[in-house]
Amino acid sequence: MLSVKIEEPKHKVNDVIKKQGASATTVHLFETFLNEIKSSLGRQGKTVKFRSHIYGVTAFCSEHKAFMFVNVRKNFVSTLYFTGKGKIPGLAKKNWLTGTDNEGSEPYRITDEMTLKSALAYASVAWDLASRN
Repeated sequence: MLSVKIEEPKHKVNDVIKKQGASATTVHLFETFLNEIKSSLGRQGKTVKFRSHIYGVTAFCSEHKAFMFVNVRKNFVSTLYFTGKGKIPGLAKKNWLTGTDNEGSEPYRITDEMTLKSALAYASVAWDLASRN
């Protein structure tokens, strides 16, 4: 169960989950990941705000600065992290918002508890990179 507040200006999270045909395991991983992000980064004094989008949720480190996209798929959760000019160890650089900006990471799949823990570490680094830009 989600314990985080998600702004839903256009897309309801429950509708996104249904539209994507997400399995029960995927929904559990999605909810656990969002809850853990809020808790883990909160313990580090880092604020996180969530807003829904057509495929999942965008995580923000400030009012207008996103640091991560969390997308719900049928059998996994896909994450994409902001890197700016920096790099997240373990993830290749890819595009963030446009086809040529090279300010994001490659997509990372959350499929189990082990990959969820790695995703949490990547999110913390992405938060730091985004908050400096």
